[in-house]
Amino acid sequence: MSYGLLTFSQLPTVGFAHHFYTEEYKQRNETPNSSLEIAYVKEGAFTAEIGSKSYAVQPGSVLVLVRTRPFRLYAAAGTPQSHCSVQLVFDFHCDFVDNSTDVPTDFSGLVLPLILPPGAEAEQIKKELFAIVAEVSARREAPPLSASVAGLSVLMQIDRLFRRGREHGGSLLEYKVKRYVAEHIHREITLQELGDALGRTPNHLNSVFRAATGLSIRRYINGERVRLIGELMTMKGLPFKTACESVAIDDVSYGYRLFKKYTGVTVRAYLEGEEKR
Repeated sequence: MSYGLLTFSQLPTVGFAHHFYTEEYKQRNETPNSSLEIAYVKEGAFTAEIGSKSYAVQPGSVLVLVRTRPFRLYAAAGTPQSHCSVQLVFDFHCDFVDNSTDVPTDFSGLVLPLILPPGAEAEQIKKELFAIVAEVSARREAPPLSASVAGLSVLMQIDRLFRRGREHGGSLLEYKVKRYVAEHIHREITLQELGDALGRTPNHLNSVFRAATGLSIRRYINGERVRLIGELMTMKGLPFKTACESVAIDDVSYGYRLFKKYTGVTVRAYLEGEEKR
């Protein structure tokens, strides 16, 4: 996982802020410029080739694109892709490191993980980006100063997430757990399997993850299952039973109990609330 080390001395301006959808997703940037883009992926996994590295970007992730270097984004054929995106334009300098351990402890700028995997942190960034898009869309003139301030606030929030994780000593391991869960959420995942995949004992892995997030890995996995069930019902129109099966829950009764436990409402109440919104 790469990190951008960002330094700057001016407030960014918002270049664009929009919701985007396409049936065939291909984007290439060969002309570096002094801007960066923060995107929340709403639907459709895709590949991001940034510099010499390639990343699998899952729905529910936040992608930070620093446009000072070339990149290529593309989805598999027949995979619709949608995201919410805010571009920030300003003069800045950005160095890149490949590991969190390479970030100097005394670095005074902003540390930006280029990908935030699906989870509570990404969902919070999503809310901030949606609010910026709504504010910019409501104006006919240039984006207001408040949108620029909000954009900078999002960057600072991403930086705080990194630093909080490093204080617990688990930012990189937390990311690896979340990425593994995102890539295998369609089937049952055991702690032993996770430990074997990441080269840690299950107890150590769970301890580090809980220190970094406040959640056990099992609770995180179930929370992600419920989040995806909600998205599959509201965005894809799937029946509850089919949505459950998509995240390896074959017992519908258990699915109902789990959904109520993690959302606080019944499936029916949840759908009615989404319909009203």
